[in-house]
Amino acid sequence: MARQERHRERETRGTAEHETSARHRMSSENGPNGEQAVRMAERMGERVQSVGREAQAGLQEGAREFAAMSERAFEAWMRSSNEAMRRVLEMNMELATWGREQLDDSINAVRSLAQCRTVGDAYGVQIGLMRSSMEKSLRHATNVFNMATRAMIGGMQAPQHTSSSAAQEVRQAD
Repeated sequence: MARQERHRERETRGTAEHETSARHRMSSENGPNGEQAVRMAERMGERVQSVGREAQAGLQEGAREFAAMSERAFEAWMRSSNEAMRRVLEMNMELATWGREQLDDSINAVRSLAQCRTVGDAYGVQIGLMRSSMEKSLRHATNVFNMATRAMIGGMQAPQHTSSSAAQEVRQAD
């Protein structure tokens, strides 16, 4: 480790000595204009370093803002995905209940038909099954429609965090 530091130190010293000798050579060869050129080159070098530092600082700030916005977007996506899954599960439960009730009514209707003695009795059982089926179908369809409507309304609500507010939070944290 110390060996590497000594090597870097020699390189730095060598570079500095080389730059100093180059400046001296330039100024002595060209007189006052050479010194002016050296000063101008030094100022340009300082300006380039300053611009580089500013650019790096700007990139770091932009990266922090982007990270904060990405995190907020991911959180919002997860919340909306969880909410969508919850609503789909509710609708599936409603549809499963509807199907189970339809099956139960059909099985009961078959049992009732088996006990019928006349065509009128069978006709009454069929009418009862149709009425019950229609009422339950309308009730469950209304429930599913209401669930879908609530899901659509919930999806149109404004998000809790906007990208500009996430960027402001990052700036305040610094």
